[in-house]
Amino acid sequence: MKRPTALVVTLALVAVCALLTGCPSTPGGLGPTLSVSPGAVNFGTLALKNNLSILNTGSGVLAWTVDESIPWLSVDTASGSTSTELDHVELTVDRTGLLPGIYNGTVTVTSNGGTKNILVAMSVAGTPTLDVNPLTINLLNNTETAQFTITNNGTGTLTWSLSLLDPDADDPTEPIDFPAFLSISPTGGNTPQNGVDVVTVELDRDLIEPGIYGYILVISSNAGSAQIALNITAGLSAEIGVEPTVLDFGTTLNQLTFDVFNIGFAGSVLDFTLSTDRPELIFFEPATGVSVATGDPDNYDRVPIAVTIDRNALTGTVDGGRITISAPGVDPVDVIINIEAAPLIFEGAQNRTRPPFILRFVFLLRDSLGNAIDTTDPAILNELQTAFTVEEDEVQIDPDETNLFVTSAEGLRYNLALLLDYTGSMYNAAPGNGVVINQMVTAASEFVNDLPESYNIALMEYHDRQQSNRLIHNFSTSKTSLVDGLQAFSVPFGENGASEVNDAVLDACTRLANEDFGVPSFDDADVRALVFISDGRDTSSVNTVQEVIDFAKDNRVRLYPIGFGANVRASALIQMATETGGHYYSAPTPADLANLLQNELAFGAGAPGLIVKELSRQIVLTYITLIQDGSHTYQITGDYQGVTGSFSEDAVFALGGVTRAGQISLRTAGIQPDGTAQVFVRAEYVPRNVSQIRVRFIPAPPANAVSLAPNGILEGWQLIDEGGGRFTAITLETTPLKYGTFGNLFRVNYGGLLLTDIVNLGFRVDNRVYINPPFTKFFQYPDNLVFGEGSTSVNVVPLLESDNFDPDALGAFDRDADGETDFDDLTPGPPLP
Repeated sequence: MKRPTALVVTLALVAVCALLTGCPSTPGGLGPTLSVSPGAVNFGTLALKNNLSILNTGSGVLAWTVDESIPWLSVDTASGSTSTELDHVELTVDRTGLLPGIYNGTVTVTSNGGTKNILVAMSVAGTPTLDVNPLTINLLNNTETAQFTITNNGTGTLTWSLSLLDPDADDPTEPIDFPAFLSISPTGGNTPQNGVDVVTVELDRDLIEPGIYGYILVISSNAGSAQIALNITAGLSAEIGVEPTVLDFGTTLNQLTFDVFNIGFAGSVLDFTLSTDRPELIFFEPATGVSVATGDPDNYDRVPIAVTIDRNALTGTVDGGRITISAPGVDPVDVIINIEAAPLIFEGAQNRTRPPFILRFVFLLRDSLGNAIDTTDPAILNELQTAFTVEEDEVQIDPDETNLFVTSAEGLRYNLALLLDYTGSMYNAAPGNGVVINQMVTAASEFVNDLPESYNIALMEYHDRQQSNRLIHNFSTSKTSLVDGLQAFSVPFGENGASEVNDAVLDACTRLANEDFGVPSFDDADVRALVFISDGRDTSSVNTVQEVIDFAKDNRVRLYPIGFGANVRASALIQMATETGGHYYSAPTPADLANLLQNELAFGAGAPGLIVKELSRQIVLTYITLIQDGSHTYQITGDYQGVTGSFSEDAVFALGGVTRAGQISLRTAGIQPDGTAQVFVRAEYVPRNVSQIRVRFIPAPPANAVSLAPNGILEGWQLIDEGGGRFTAITLETTPLKYGTFGNLFRVNYGGLLLTDIVNLGFRVDNRVYINPPFTKFFQYPDNLVFGEGSTSVNVVPLLESDNFDPDALGAFDRDADGETDFDDLTPGPPLP
């Protein structure tokens, strides 16, 4: 075909312009005119390239340029010229690094024949996710309908479709048609960002033959695939069997079990769930199960259910509830729970022993409703002095032949770790965005401040199974440092991860035990306690609950779990508490959590929270055993205001040791920010008939710096300053210290110190005052204490565990045999053998 000449084309254009009410005039006649096609470009979410066509619809030569100022757009040709030919400009988009969304811009073509603005649009698709729940659907017994959800928590649209597989087919990977008796709606869809689609599965039992059917429902999508196990039974009836049908917890038990099994038609499937009318009192694991009927009563498919009760939730002396086992199309069955409140509860009476005679028990007494008896009341503590009897190997010990006494918890030394939950479940707890974590930190700070000064405290946390260190602040008695460390700690946004409660608790127990590593026998903490927060859902631990309990018991660690949240899986937490001598606390709301840890209004303004209050109400029962072989059992019976309770267990014993040796230790929290420091001289164990204690500090402390320790065991004694750092505390011979007692003796105050200072305090005990053959006793003690800001080290004379040591021998307390006794000798030489 013959093409028209340029002149003909030009004349034709002029004619068209005339018909369309005229064309724009060009000086000197017709000139270049810019035409760009298309007038707008949309790349969508997939296209990478598109073209612009540039045409000169006028005369002459059209010179053009393209503005490429859009960051995500580039052109292959930025300028050119044309007279009659069609020019092409290739546009290319680059979505690299762009967030999902719609992007707009303008490409401007400028020429000597006019200017055109071309709108350009482009979309960046998000990354959808596929979340299917549940992954198993059971249409059993008479059930005809079920549903599952498809959720997209990603940033783009999720496109999905369904297909069905038959695992028993010749090719189990080839999709099959949906059977006539099975309908699913919808079978595909587009789920937007943060959207949820509900899929309904329906079964027409009139169209299905009796039998058991199993299919795989496959969800394919642009975010991967998922599978749902679809189990169907027809013409097979299930029936719930339970054994036993009544659980009687009596006054002491906390956990019992029963079995659920299917006593229906052989091959039928029982898909059951459990519920209770007393969720605050009764807990069970697991909460669901499946049992296939065998038709053989001797070989039922049994599913064991562990039931745990929280005695704190009892509402009377006799209480209980029921657990209901339900299944679709099956009559439900109840298990009855009966509980009696113990009239007097011993909590945590795990004994300690000091070779070879002394046994010491630290425990809390609770009444029938679980309330801690207020032993901080002097009248109650005095009443308890005669409230206890002890049996060893079923033989009651004679109080005239031994020494049995009760003291408050005020003189106890604690290693306590507080383990906080920074996991995603805590971060997202209502109202979300870490608000509850902030409330937890505030409450924990007040908890630390409310604890007694003698507590050695560590702060820990858990937030993700990949974290390598759970420590916030190592053990310290400096509350300022602890609280500052807690306030400064945070988990980076987005790193609040999965729960590994068991592993974190085991780690904390290890740190509690290691804090006493290397200290002399009976110089470690009286109580090791771990307070931790959890919802009871462990998603990623390696260690089991029983392994945690065994380790805690072996290392004398008492567990105090706080079940936080409205739907706590408390069984494991209660088990941890009851088996280690601790206590389980329930905190359904953030306010409840705060009241447990921080000042609780129920006790009056400024009063500490419940946990601190109950720790302070513990008591110490000490007695001197008459059996020394270390293999006996004991039973402690208490009778308080006409109410009786008891505690029994195999005794924990340490054999050997020098029978007449007492033990003294030095304790300090180090130099404080205000330049002060306090050193406490503490008796860990006092031998029989001590009415005088003479000590020496090297160098001599400042004037008036040494005093009897406030609330110590020497209250009412006379303190004599002999000068030169020598001090004697004395009382009447008729009122000596109780045999086996413990607590603070002296306090040494320092002031005007710098945080960079190092204090080296030498220490001696004058054992010569006790030489009285054949009844000589003596104290073992550290030679010196070195401390700075929050750090201490002690040079301890090792325990004299050899029976060859004779305190009555000449020169027994002159270690280097230089004629100068250890008390007066600045360099007494090596420890006694």
